[in-house]
Amino acid sequence: MSEPKPKKMVSRSVAIALGIICIILGVSLVGTFAYFVPVMNDQNNKINSLNSQLANVQVDYAGFARLEKSEVLTDNVTVTGQTNGLYELIDSFDPLWSGYLLVNLTSTSFSSSIEIGWNLRGYWFGQEKTITGQNAIAVFAVANTPSSSTTLMFIRFLGSAYNIRNETATVTVTYYY
Repeated sequence: MSEPKPKKMVSRSVAIALGIICIILGVSLVGTFAYFVPVMNDQNNKINSLNSQLANVQVDYAGFARLEKSEVLTDNVTVTGQTNGLYELIDSFDPLWSGYLLVNLTSTSFSSSIEIGWNLRGYWFGQEKTITGQNAIAVFAVANTPSSSTTLMFIRFLGSAYNIRNETATVTVTYYY
């Protein structure tokens, strides 16, 4: 008995055509990866950069919300004045953010006065605090205003409320925002 010949499923030309198509698809796939991998890496780098910037902004605003940022406006300024003398510690200050001023005062007098004033839309406001003790602290609230109206602030050392001549004081003013 003779064995039957196996039947051809596809012709040889169809097999060659399918092979060529597979090679073309494989090369296209490699080309697509070669093109899009650098593009995806570039996009990932942009996303990472934006995430980093966002994290920095969130940290900054969280610090503002808790009044953790500060700027020293005067650092250990020594003033000598007569009774109820006037000494301008800061003659112009425009706060960028609402917050408070912390005034540290070391004085040869038992009682001294600090005055803060500001101009808001043409109206002058002021606040004076008498600081009791030779090493004392005073706190003043600071409000920020819209950029259309500049807030000009001043801080003055008024001197002793008592008749102490040639009072000497060392003042540090820190702005917390």
